[in-house]
Amino acid sequence: MKSAKKGIAHAAPQRADLRTLRTPGHVDSVPDRAARRLAQAIHDVESDGAAVSWSAQERAETFYNARGLAATLDEATRLERIIRERQGAS
Repeated sequence: MKSAKKGIAHAAPQRADLRTLRTPGHVDSVPDRAARRLAQAIHDVESDGAAVSWSAQERAETFYNARGLAATLDEATRLERIIRERQGAS
């Protein structure tokens, strides 16, 4: 009989990919949603424009792929707090 451990497939960590074109009805993966949230926060801290910059998307994707989900959500929350404080001060 085979060992239970041999039958378990270990999945590689998911990576964020904001470059892939999406089709209507596509639902982003958790890594993509986290990276998009961070990209929006980076953009909001740096700019008043409506569209999220390509640079912010690239940095968010790189951040997620280097540091993972928890660090990405922590950084997005930190930046969102800065944004709220700026809005409250004005």
